Amino acid sequence: MNMPNIKKSVLGLLDRVYTVNSMMISGKTYFVAATHAQGKCLLFSPPDWELSTIWENPGGTMGIVPLSSNPGGFLAVQNFFPFFKSEKACIVYAEAKRNKKLQWNVRKILNLPFVHRISLVNIEQAQYLIASTICGGKEFQDDWSKPGTVYAIKIPSNINEKWESFPIIKGISKNHGLFKGTLNKKQVLLISGSEGVFLLNIPYTQKQTWTYECLIEKEISDIFLYDIDNDGKKEIIAIEPFHGDIFNIYKLINGKWQSIYMKKINMGHSLWCGKIMGKLSILIGNRMGEKELMLLQHINDKPLRFKSMIIDKDVGPTQLKVMRQRKNLLILSANNHSNEVALYEVRG
Repeated sequence: MNMPNIKKSVLGLLDRVYTVNSMMISGKTYFVAATHAQGKCLLFSPPDWELSTIWENPGGTMGIVPLSSNPGGFLAVQNFFPFFKSEKACIVYAEAKRNKKLQWNVRKILNLPFVHRISLVNIEQAQYLIASTICGGKEFQDDWSKPGTVYAIKIPSNINEKWESFPIIKGISKNHGLFKGTLNKKQVLLISGSEGVFLLNIPYTQKQTWTYECLIEKEISDIFLYDIDNDGKKEIIAIEPFHGDIFNIYKLINGKWQSIYMKKINMGHSLWCGKIMGKLSILIGNRMGEKELMLLQHINDKPLRFKSMIIDKDVGPTQLKVMRQRKNLLILSANNHSNEVALYEVRG
């Protein structure tokens, strides 16, 4: 089985880079990256990925999500610092204004202590920000006695109006996984933490109630929903426990999610599933040990087996953004250990 040819480019260096994403501005794709330390958020502009700065401080950025309703604008977490010094964490809105060059207006939208993961969903004609706190407060670093909450925040049509949040799931600690996808043709979010994996059903209308159920009752860190064995039914792909050393694949069998594949990893932190060169594939980023970016490609269904390839090591990826560009696949990686904003191009 031939593994793909992958070319690496370092777009820029950023101390303890943590989060990456792509966004559209004036019909062109830009990359954005930010640190979870005190420091910058950077923009990389096409076609040569020229570097510029969106903000200098404060940093503490756990996530960035572009607003589809306002191209050139994105929401981000700020003030979430290692290790869980996040009482002043908040959501900010950044908007690009084009003059001769892009200029950015960044302002705080909402104070939300310990906010850690964010995503966007559409309900009818409105957009909602889903924001999850990793805990409800801390007396010391390893204090997990106060669980976190998942909030829905309706984004007003006029960004300058007040943003109001309301809780939709209470009692989730160490929330690290937040995945948006579809299951049984319904728009859903998977949310994971110490208490397990929760399926959040996105309402069809704004008047409907938000509902959820627990699918797996064990501590899960990062999660993905994908049909990795190509049988037409999606599996839950997981890293466990929190910042864990186990990679697990769960399949719904006789009404219960059961493990069908397990692999040892080393502080797994980033996760993606999809097709690479036409093959069912999984990307895993480890922050300890070899600190590698690893590729698993499906070779057999029963038993489920994969061939592995180390794409890079001594990098410690914390987040990945995977995009298709013509015939090639682009993997944008926040290489936290090596301080690299890296682009891996899978050719062909």
